[in-house]
Amino acid sequence: MSNDYLRCLPYGLRCTIEAMSIKIPPDVRAAIAEIARKTGALGGQMAAKNMTAKERSERARKASLAAAKKRTAERLAREAQRKKT
Repeated sequence: MSNDYLRCLPYGLRCTIEAMSIKIPPDVRAAIAEIARKTGALGGQMAAKNMTAKERSERARKASLAAAKKRTAERLAREAQRKKT
């Protein structure tokens, strides 16, 4: 298969074949979505179960810093908006 048909995201997690024209029936699509929802909910629990305490701590720290960064960016955007008005 040539690269013309295959388009991958830069981080390589998901690839789609653009030339495919298969239509998935709505009931099958709903069943697949339900399975994905159930297994996705277990992902974090299973990952935490397989990590050491130090790894869990590092993961939580990274998430906390990301959340704080997002909150700060939102606050700064709100303050900049207030200054404009």
